[in-house]
Amino acid sequence: MAKYIGRYVRHPAIANSRITDASKGKIKFFYLDNGGNKVSVTKTADSFITSLIQHIPPRQFKLIRYYGAYSRNQRIKYLNKPQN
Repeated sequence: MAKYIGRYVRHPAIANSRITDASKGKIKFFYLDNGGNKVSVTKTADSFITSLIQHIPPRQFKLIRYYGAYSRNQRIKYLNKPQN
């Protein structure tokens, strides 16, 4: 279990640089919305941890990183295609 959770410690759901303040049981962080605007959010420590836990997939969940044109088989076909 420690190795499983350890993957998310190395690659967290939120970068430490986005956390601007952590004091008195409150966490203040920011994110960029679709328009590129900086949005600041303040949450209690409990709700912040709950939000982070939602990003941890179930133990046997299979992640699909590449699909369609980006799948491994398609990339191999593209790389082996003769150049004109």
